[in-house]
Amino acid sequence: MVARFVVVGVLTLFASIASAAPDLWYVNGTKLTYIEVSADGSSATLTPGDISPSLSGVQFGLTLLPDGSLLGATLEGTATSGSSTMFHIPSPPTDGSTALVIELGTMIEGVRLEGLYTDCAGRVYGMDTGVHTATAEDNRLIRFTGDVPGGDFSYEVVSDLSASIPDIDDLGPGIDGSGDVVDNPGIAIDSGFVHRIDYDSGSNSPVGASSGTFGIHTLDGSEFSDGVSRLYVLHHDGWLYEIDPDDGSTILLLGQGPGGASGTNDVASGLTGPLPQCDSGFQPPAVPSCSRGGLLILFIGLLAVGMVGSARRPTGASVLWR
Repeated sequence: MVARFVVVGVLTLFASIASAAPDLWYVNGTKLTYIEVSADGSSATLTPGDISPSLSGVQFGLTLLPDGSLLGATLEGTATSGSSTMFHIPSPPTDGSTALVIELGTMIEGVRLEGLYTDCAGRVYGMDTGVHTATAEDNRLIRFTGDVPGGDFSYEVVSDLSASIPDIDDLGPGIDGSGDVVDNPGIAIDSGFVHRIDYDSGSNSPVGASSGTFGIHTLDGSEFSDGVSRLYVLHHDGWLYEIDPDDGSTILLLGQGPGGASGTNDVASGLTGPLPQCDSGFQPPAVPSCSRGGLLILFIGLLAVGMVGSARRPTGASVLWR
């Protein structure tokens, strides 16, 4: 019952974020760029602002959390060695003012992350880049089980991606047969090439080459006046494109934000935005096994909590858990 309350709360938060405006975000080492897409999808305003402190890295994963904050990961070092630093932007500004970045610490067990992703239930995922940032060897999709903004980077492995897409740079929501945005199956990008992917299994199929490079995100039709869901990709020079989810071809160039300096891929960033209120398409996390004694203790504890709750509940009070 508590879990149901939490899920309802998460869905409500995501719905409130999604209803504000069609919007997207990306980050490089010195700038956070807020993107507001027009209600008809025909134009976008890109508003960059400084971040403090600045971030070091050759690539930046980014995902929007249900509370409206941004969670990120840097990829530092070389193609075969280095680390990832997790960071949090609690209150990302939309007016170009300076964004406060909180560095949370180095990712555990030497895991190096490229894309980050949040599902409809508010769970956070990362793409472990494995032994090399440009190959699929040892690539894994992981799901965080701890409070990441609180500094707990515990995780579980969701799927083996080593035989999957050559090297996923960013993870995005998909579009189902009804045209609605879903969290799984999704759409991922690898150096501009777009793939449909089942995140639980890693099975995938190619969509096609796109005008983007490292960032991808889908916005639900509920955010637009025509009710049509739209797929966006980000080029490393800061160009934002709407693309066709069927073949990856460009539909519309929407504008340019800060890009790489002197031709470098300084804006090797994921692209993120809200999800609609939806049921998650991911398989639920495994429930740990429990001994008979543990089950008895759990039952007694739940019974005691229920008795206390009944004693404290005012007569006629409405209850969310049902």
